[in-house]
Amino acid sequence: MAKAKKPHSIGETLIKPCLVSCAGILLGESAVSKMKQVSLSNDTVKSRIFDMSCNTKSQLLAKVKASPVFAIQLDESVDVANLSQLIVFVRYVHDQSIEEDLLFCRPLETTTQAADVMQLVEVTQFLEQRNKGDLKAAVSDEVFQCRLAFLADMFSHLNELNRKLQGVDSDIIGHRDKVNAFVSKLELWRGKFETGRSATVFPTLARISETASGVSDVLKNEVIIHLNRLLDEFQHYFPDFKSDNPMMVDNFPKEAEDIEEQFLDLVHDSAAKAVFAEKSLNAFWATMHGSYPRVAVAALTLLVAFPSTYLCESAFSSMVEIKTKSRNRLIDLESDLRCTISKVEPNIEALVKAKQMQKSH
Repeated sequence: MAKAKKPHSIGETLIKPCLVSCAGILLGESAVSKMKQVSLSNDTVKSRIFDMSCNTKSQLLAKVKASPVFAIQLDESVDVANLSQLIVFVRYVHDQSIEEDLLFCRPLETTTQAADVMQLVEVTQFLEQRNKGDLKAAVSDEVFQCRLAFLADMFSHLNELNRKLQGVDSDIIGHRDKVNAFVSKLELWRGKFETGRSATVFPTLARISETASGVSDVLKNEVIIHLNRLLDEFQHYFPDFKSDNPMMVDNFPKEAEDIEEQFLDLVHDSAAKAVFAEKSLNAFWATMHGSYPRVAVAALTLLVAFPSTYLCESAFSSMVEIKTKSRNRLIDLESDLRCTISKVEPNIEALVKAKQMQKSH
């Protein structure tokens, strides 16, 4: 029920009646009486979900404590009851790989006032725009259409980059490479636009400009200015991405001479080269922790960092499905959320041994 993000009450109202009916058809009345003794009440289901959540959390904390390095990421959002929920994820090294999981979810005492303000501003701007009498004329203007077409193409490229930066099992070095590639593309597109070779890069603009009077010099200058500003923004938000690869031996701290020597031992290790060819970057360095601990820790410190907010965003999507309008009194989401998204499986056998059979009242 927790994995399916369903209300706890369906255990008693839906699942148990189905089980009783199936038991009667397949196994007879003796099985029906036994099935009726199984407790699936709202409180029982909530208690079992809490137990499984505690069990998986204990396993997770043990893994994090055993990890040579770890990183945390946190974000907050407002649920359907206007209650701020803080979500924290942890990324750590375990079993020769880098893993990530939900650390905890806690309700906050205050609401997200900034989000409320932004919603008010957006509505106000929309109403002001609807009251403008020249809106239709602006949309029909050829220059406006070309500007809109360019923005459509540009956001298409940005969305493609955003998709590449999403997903699990990624690392900050891979994201660094993707961002650097996009910055190089911006420089290429700027050059193509200046020389009139941008049709393949901005197809919507090319199509609209064919029906219009072409791309004017004014619009061309606006596009070039916009691309220059995008380049400035990327360089502002990612100032270190153009620097040398942080994994180069020359970039290790000068006082850490033993790391440099250990790194050179690794470079000339034929067995390590074979492992590198077979495994991902994260798995390779997690594997090397036993043989080359100091170099591996230096590498894992970079790789264990969260490259994006994808996990938090996914968790908030699950939170919306769990806490609906019909369940708006649900305050503590951690147990349900952990059972929904955690990669750590609860130890059911240990949980069952700790419990005694309870008859339904």
